[in-house]
Amino acid sequence: MKIRSTLHLNAEETPVLLVPIQQETDEHLLLKLAASILFQPLHPIVTPSLQHPALQGQDFVPDLLQVNDQNEVTLWMECGKTTTHKLEKVCKRYREARIIMLTSQPREAKQMAAELGDASWNRVEYFCFAEGEFAKWAGSVREVNEIFGEASETEMNLVVNDAIYMTTLERR
Repeated sequence: MKIRSTLHLNAEETPVLLVPIQQETDEHLLLKLAASILFQPLHPIVTPSLQHPALQGQDFVPDLLQVNDQNEVTLWMECGKTTTHKLEKVCKRYREARIIMLTSQPREAKQMAAELGDASWNRVEYFCFAEGEFAKWAGSVREVNEIFGEASETEMNLVVNDAIYMTTLERR
């Protein structure tokens, strides 16, 4: 599944094209679309490549990336479950960056938080859809989308292809 969307959010228009990379699932693409909507005011880079100057020497890439004027990573966002090894390395390497995980289910966010534990390097923030909300989100998104509305880090108040979709993400 490819997802082509035009976001008309917060008085800005932004095109978003999501193409599966390395066997990404539809769920992962839908989470990336949600993340790009939630953080659209920050103008993140969706699916950056390892060629990005801020990622030089890095083994991993985030699903969403934001950098400052000095090309320093300020936001690293993962969509869906990821390995603790990856998160540990990212936390250690980008000490000043905000690191966020977005999951489709509350239990996934809770499980990831438990796996990472209380380590001193753990600065990961967990956002998740409330129980049943991700299915509604998935049901409203098509391969080609016109999305209008307002969004912030944890709230979406949208019209997606003529259907109203509103949600507030949970923080864990």
